[in-house]
Amino acid sequence: MRVGPGSVHLVLTLPRPDALTDARPSTLVNRHVRPLLRALGRLGKPGFYGGRDFVAVERSPVAWVGFAHDGDTGASVFEAFVAVTEPFAGPELLEGRTADPFRGQTPHTLAELGLSSDVERVRDVVLATYEDAYGRLTRGAFAADTLREPTPGPARPWDATLEEAVGVLGACASPAEFGGDLFASTNVVRALEAAATTCPGDELAPLERALADARARTEGTLEGLRDPGALAQVMLAARRNAATSRA
Repeated sequence: MRVGPGSVHLVLTLPRPDALTDARPSTLVNRHVRPLLRALGRLGKPGFYGGRDFVAVERSPVAWVGFAHDGDTGASVFEAFVAVTEPFAGPELLEGRTADPFRGQTPHTLAELGLSSDVERVRDVVLATYEDAYGRLTRGAFAADTLREPTPGPARPWDATLEEAVGVLGACASPAEFGGDLFASTNVVRALEAAATTCPGDELAPLERALADARARTEGTLEGLRDPGALAQVMLAARRNAATSRA
């Protein structure tokens, strides 16, 4: 994700998915992206959300959208990175991928599409549209001079990856870890990792059953998988790759 002075970053922090509207964990983005689409219309051209992780104007992706959710507490977040004059994605996002996350469309900025190059105006229109939709919201803001360049920590590479519906699915073998381009409740991911830990071995079927059982028993959402068996496949590949590297 590219973020800079020409970006608008919107965050809604919610005590539960339906705090503002009739959202469930699986519809957190679908429900809370709607005021953003209307805000783009107020700026000159309507926005479109097609169920993936970006908003488009005239078929060009102009914003990334996503969520966080924990089924144990209900705590939820909706966020959007809107590209005003700073692109939110570049060619580096596609490196190493066989699937195109933008379905052949090229990301653009609002300025390039003739909506606005005024970051403060875009921010104010977006905030006003959300306040129109949900009533009085408690605003919080960070001044530009409080933002600091993050200090990168050591990156942990995946032991295996797999292309899936939304993008890349990754896994590490020990300790068991899943991640990648998923729409998932954090407690669901933790339950899957716990199930993988308690189901060792090098056979696919038992691992598939363990992960399916963990998913069925856990309150929350997991979106972005074309094949539910992909979780077991990528974890099994991670175990085999890790065993090979140790040998």
